[in-house]
Amino acid sequence: MIPSSLCRGSSTSQQRKEQQLVMRLCKDIARAQFVFANPKRSKRLWDEAAALEIEPDRLLNLLYGGVDLDDPADLIAADERYLSQRRGYRRSPWVSRILPVRRRLPSRPAQACVGSSGQRCLG
Repeated sequence: MIPSSLCRGSSTSQQRKEQQLVMRLCKDIARAQFVFANPKRSKRLWDEAAALEIEPDRLLNLLYGGVDLDDPADLIAADERYLSQRRGYRRSPWVSRILPVRRRLPSRPAQACVGSSGQRCLG
């Protein structure tokens, strides 16, 4: 059995890696959109975020939350504030765009009928 201290450490390590990835994507998106005004690069970066299942609200919070994107401590603090407010709420906004929800039609119960020759038929 793996000690719980190791599990927590690996989880924290994973969270740190994810946070570094979010900060890198945020900086790259800001450069693509605001500095270079490059819609193709911007779209490619947003698509990358979607593929990695990073919440767009998380990135938008950093982009438009008045955070200094060149200050790593400020970015980390803002991201941790956002995550602490979102605890227990995990939605997957990208999935609905990629795979639209198909609603199942209610199934009709089979109806018995009697044909002209007296045979029973279903449906």
